[in-house]
Amino acid sequence: MDNRVLMRKDGEPDDRNNLEMSSRPVLWTNRGDHVHLKGLRFRQAANRAQQGAVELLGTDNLVEDCAFEDNNSVGLKFGGERGRARRCTFQRNGQLGFTAWLAHGTVVQDCVVRDNAWKGWRLAWEAGGNKILFSKDFVVERSVFEGNRGNGLWFDIDVRDAVVRHNLFNNNAACGLFFEVAYGVHVHDNVFVGNGHRAELEAWVVRSGAAISNAPDGVVERNLFVGNREGFTLRETRRETELIEDLVAGRDIWSGDHNVVIWGQNHRVMHNLFAGNTDNAVGGWFATGDRRWGWPENLTDAEAPANATAAAATGDAPLGADSAGKRVPPPNQVVPEGVTFDAEGQPVGLTLERLNLTFDHNLFAESPRPRPLYVWGAPWTRHAAWDTLAELQRDMHLEPNGNVLPVPFVNPRALDFRLPADHPAILNEAYPNGDVPGVRLGVVDP
Repeated sequence: MDNRVLMRKDGEPDDRNNLEMSSRPVLWTNRGDHVHLKGLRFRQAANRAQQGAVELLGTDNLVEDCAFEDNNSVGLKFGGERGRARRCTFQRNGQLGFTAWLAHGTVVQDCVVRDNAWKGWRLAWEAGGNKILFSKDFVVERSVFEGNRGNGLWFDIDVRDAVVRHNLFNNNAACGLFFEVAYGVHVHDNVFVGNGHRAELEAWVVRSGAAISNAPDGVVERNLFVGNREGFTLRETRRETELIEDLVAGRDIWSGDHNVVIWGQNHRVMHNLFAGNTDNAVGGWFATGDRRWGWPENLTDAEAPANATAAAATGDAPLGADSAGKRVPPPNQVVPEGVTFDAEGQPVGLTLERLNLTFDHNLFAESPRPRPLYVWGAPWTRHAAWDTLAELQRDMHLEPNGNVLPVPFVNPRALDFRLPADHPAILNEAYPNGDVPGVRLGVVDP
């Protein structure tokens, strides 16, 4: 090989056909502290997967009014504490708009993250608007995530106490927001519209406005879910996570030797408004091998709702001691009374009551055609769907104060979600409080 690139073009040459090539993988790396970038444009880096075209590795750095676009892989990497990104644009990057790693206390505000992940990296691995890992107290606010080929905003692997507020998640191929194998998130006053309609089969129900997967202590309140494939979803599989402490200590976190099991519990999903979501408004998708997972204690298989489907009995995984070398019980998670662990360190017996899930005071728009309000369970195992709140309340004791009612938005196609001042969503605060970029909220002028 002589390192030549051979190209053929039929016809006469002309000025309309240009080829741009790049060989520089990283455009700028900052290891200093208190550095301020403003008004710069970073584009067309030849970076590899997971490598930022720009790397902010110091602490207390600020990026304002910058653009990160058309890079081969990732636009920007946050790799230090207390970073700030304000009024930045992350667009048309091949894998991710930005990523974050040990970026405790970082704030992303007033940014636009759109049309990323065009190069075809697998969504199940890492592709979309961004991916945030091993970070505490990460805040995303007043930003727009739209048109990304994957999740719009993705938190994954021991993220702790994240806050997501006053953002627009619009037309992302998979989830607008996906929070998995992490601890604690407060999602409030956001708008999720049109997400999940282009999710790949490998997405495993990652096709909602917002989803929480194997992550405890989520609060989801005063959000608007409109026209997504699914509104809000809980997803559970048999998962483990690496921990920040092991990463900082220099241990081999990818060996699996230091992993801990993790599952979702203690969620509060309240005062949200759901309208026109295609498959269902709320879903609970459980594929853990434990047929009791997520179901009320009084509903044995023999007493399952009439609309429930039971797969062939597989039985619970065998109970055992810490035979797989896992830390049982795991740190960072409260174990409900009565829960045991199997031979792989996974919890057994997490009924709906033990999961401590609160779904209440949510409002659901009337639909001109029947569509489920709630879907519970994975399709190949025990599962059920409810078209009315009365049946859901009877069987699952969820949504005791929920309501189905007309929701006369001014013009949802134009993202005008204003409502009459006397609408219950306004009066009962089941509606975003404050402004969200790119949409019209509030009440209709009399």
